Amino acid sequence: MAARNRGPRSGQVKDDANEERNLWNQLRQDAKKVDTLVAKSDEIMMKVEQLDREQEEHKARYGSDNPDIDDQLEKLHRDNVRLCSQIEELTTGESDTQLSITSSLELLAALRESSEADVASRTASSGSKPSRNPKRKSEATSVQDDRESIVADSPGVPSPKVAVSKDVSRLMGKTSSRAGSVPATREASVKAEERDGDGKTSLPRLPIGTEVFYRNKKSSPEGEGMLYIVTSILDPPSNPSSTAPPKPRRYEIKDADAESTNPGPIKAYPRDIIQIPQSNANLPDIAGVAGHGKRVLALYPDTTTFYKAELIGGNPSEGYVKLRFEGEENDVVDKEVERRYVLPDVGK
Repeated sequence: MAARNRGPRSGQVKDDANEERNLWNQLRQDAKKVDTLVAKSDEIMMKVEQLDREQEEHKARYGSDNPDIDDQLEKLHRDNVRLCSQIEELTTGESDTQLSITSSLELLAALRESSEADVASRTASSGSKPSRNPKRKSEATSVQDDRESIVADSPGVPSPKVAVSKDVSRLMGKTSSRAGSVPATREASVKAEERDGDGKTSLPRLPIGTEVFYRNKKSSPEGEGMLYIVTSILDPPSNPSSTAPPKPRRYEIKDADAESTNPGPIKAYPRDIIQIPQSNANLPDIAGVAGHGKRVLALYPDTTTFYKAELIGGNPSEGYVKLRFEGEENDVVDKEVERRYVLPDVGK
C-alpha cells in the first residue's frame, strides 16, 4: 500500500481520497459501537461490585454464600464476556466484508504515510529544511487515534475503549524511538490506588483495560515513562488465620504500543503506576490553575511515551493543553496534547 501511485492523474488522486474518507467514516462508526458496548460493560461491572459486597455481608452474617446472588453474578459475568467478545471482534477481529478497527488504522496510516512521503520528496526538492527533531517524528502523523484508547474495563477480557475524534493515533508506531506509537488519555496527581491502615484498598481496584502511566527505570534512554494497559489483576492469596499485614495486590500491565519490542507484560504495584482518566470531563483546567511555565509530564503526540514539558496554555472547551516539550524550546510551533494525558511532574 505504501507503494501506491500518487502521480498527477486527477482520477487516481480522487480515488485515493475517497478510499481514505470511506475508511475513516467506517472507523468512526465502529468506534461508536465500541463505546456503547464499553458503557454497557461498565454498568455490569458496577452491578458486580455491588453484588460482591452484598455477598460478603451475607457470608459474614450467615456463614455461607447466598445462592441467588451467585446466580446473578454468574449471569452478569456471562453477559460481560459476551460484550467483551463483541468489542474484541470490532477492534481486532476480521471478516470477509469488513476490516477491524486495528486493520483500518494500519491501512489509513499506510495511505497517509505514502501521501506524506510524496509530499516530503517534493518539499525536499524545493530546498526545505529537515525536521528539528527527527527522533520524535511519527511515520504516521495524521489519521490515527486511540486504539487502547480502544481499551476499557472488563472483568476477564480486555475491553477496548475507543474515542475516535480529533486523534486517531495510538498503536500505529513503527520507529525504534516509539515516535510512531499513538496518543492516549487521563491525569492523576496521586497514585492509582492507595491502602488504609488495615491494608484494605481505599480506592476501587483498577479494572482490566485501564490505561496507566508507568515510570521508566533510570536506565531507560527515552522519555520519563510509558503508557501501559492493565491486563490482569493479581490479588494476594487470602489467609484469614494469618496475623501478618495483607500483601497489596499487583497489576499485570502491558505496553500500549502493539508493536513495541519491550518484553512484557510486567507486574506492578499500585504505587508504581498512575491511572489515566477515561475522559477530560471534570478534570481541572491545568492551564488556569498552574499558570504559565508549569512543569508537567505529557504524552508526546503520536507516541506512547511521556516526556517532560512546559505548560504554555490551554483550550478547556476543546480539552487540549498547549505544551513545549523539553529539548524543543527553539521550535516555532508548540504541541497540543489532550488534557487527560498531562500529569503533574511530581517525580518518582
